[in-house]
Amino acid sequence: MPPDVDDLTRMAALINSSERPVLLIGAGVSCRALAAYCAQSQSARRFPVASTLHGLGAMPHDHPLFAGMVGMHGARYTNLLLDRCDLLIGLGVRFDDRATGKVAEFCPRAKIIHVDIDRSELGKIKKPCLGLAADVADVLPR
Repeated sequence: MPPDVDDLTRMAALINSSERPVLLIGAGVSCRALAAYCAQSQSARRFPVASTLHGLGAMPHDHPLFAGMVGMHGARYTNLLLDRCDLLIGLGVRFDDRATGKVAEFCPRAKIIHVDIDRSELGKIKKPCLGLAADVADVLPR
């Protein structure tokens, strides 16, 4: 399903007004879509990419934007990065307790954009300020 144009406009405004955005990728992100996004973003604004356990492999671990895995088995610096971000863009993630820990304390300073093909996942665990029920592969190029 294609993303709503108004939602994409709101997403762009949130990204442009943020100072410390972070992408959080999950199982719903394809390597091809993410690689195309990173290549397209070479001259544009770039920000770090963290991964859930199920998102590992969607981005090479030696990519300069890759910050590592989040959650209870993730790196401390990656969890701190999310703790300090002001915008979290969750792409194809479920926000389960292994990634978030205590949900109320997860990304306390951040507005959250959640993109998932499964509408039932939006707001299920962590309430986003913007939820897009769309395929991540359709959202990233835009």
